[in-house]
Amino acid sequence: MNSNSLNFFMRIISYGKNLYILQVKKLLIGSLIISNLFSYTLTDYLFYALKNIKGLPKIGIALSGGGARGIAHIGVLKVLEEEEIPVNFISGTSAGALIGGFYASGFNSKRLLELAKELKWSNIVRPKVSPSNLLNLKYVFSQDVLEDYVREKIGNKKFYELKIPACFVSCDLRTGEKIVFREGDVSIAMRASSAIPGIFEPVYYKHRILVDGGVVDKVPVDVLIEMGAEFIIASNVGKEVYSEEFGNLIDILSQIINIQANEISSIMLRKADVVIEPDTSGIKFYELNKWEMAVEKGIVETRRKMKEIKEKLILKMIER
Repeated sequence: MNSNSLNFFMRIISYGKNLYILQVKKLLIGSLIISNLFSYTLTDYLFYALKNIKGLPKIGIALSGGGARGIAHIGVLKVLEEEEIPVNFISGTSAGALIGGFYASGFNSKRLLELAKELKWSNIVRPKVSPSNLLNLKYVFSQDVLEDYVREKIGNKKFYELKIPACFVSCDLRTGEKIVFREGDVSIAMRASSAIPGIFEPVYYKHRILVDGGVVDKVPVDVLIEMGAEFIIASNVGKEVYSEEFGNLIDILSQIINIQANEISSIMLRKADVVIEPDTSGIKFYELNKWEMAVEKGIVETRRKMKEIKEKLILKMIER
């Protein structure tokens, strides 16, 4: 047993003296024996044993914005599935709202991978720049085809019809308010959450003008707490995306949003139990063709964080 495992072992031993803790101590002794005889680790044995005895806390996952980098969320979800860690609540902003919306609708990671493989910008945006409107240009692309694309995949779903409870964040351009979609049309919410100002057309919904939720909350952790999540995993794909090259207007606008969003998200991430931050620095906002790299980055980082996730879930189960 290495020093980290020993520290974890001692931390659990010191948790209390009630009957349930005595059960845990017995499990610990058994785990030491089994981990030496087989390939199981102490953490794995305890995690699955306590999961069967006590049940997992309600787990929520917050998926950040990040354009094409957001495809890394698929890798995160894939590893959680492999480790049999269920997602009970989902929140998302921008790209996170798109991935989260499909996942909450019933798309597992395998189906999400199929979507990523086929996805092209022509599926989800239309150019709106022309010589006649250049001086009065408010945005570069229309996203009405994105809404059509989503409806084609998930139908005209309402939030109450989702297989996993979800909510998505947008921003009211008029007031600066954070708008959280919890009810109504899922496709409109996904589109509104990903309408990056200056790049994509705002969504006119009821009496509001809605733009990308990353303006006010790039990694929506707090809404998961409101939904009832007892354990929160945050997947943040845009951490410190440093760039020396700005080849076009989209590079510049997306970087401005990212700089602002990182300042806000640093506060929000403190509320999460575990933060997963795939290294997506080699992927630009618009590089959908790098979907395989993005997914792999999500897989690698989630596997690296899995021991921490399981250990914190173990402690949470003991506390319950």
